[in-house]
Amino acid sequence: MSKKKIYSVLALVVLAGGFGVQRVTATMATYEGFAPCGKLTGLAAVLQSANLIPKGDCASTKQGPCANTQACTYYDAASKMDKKGNCKTVANACGCYPAP
Repeated sequence: MSKKKIYSVLALVVLAGGFGVQRVTATMATYEGFAPCGKLTGLAAVLQSANLIPKGDCASTKQGPCANTQACTYYDAASKMDKKGNCKTVANACGCYPAP
């Protein structure tokens, strides 16, 4: 393989990697400040299974509003502790929001 091909492939890999990092960062920022109380889909589901996006324990109606506004807990990977919050519906999605 010529140097030109190697550099072209390397540049493509760097660009693709940069795009991937940007998508992961943007997805994590979307879920900053609350813990969704349902199974996410797509990249968010992968990040949730890796504990990069927390999961709340609110009772929700299948990817919809919360069943009630009870107290909830979620695991905060940064502090490695369970945190307390309250169930809240925002944009027709149930989430556990940190207690003030």
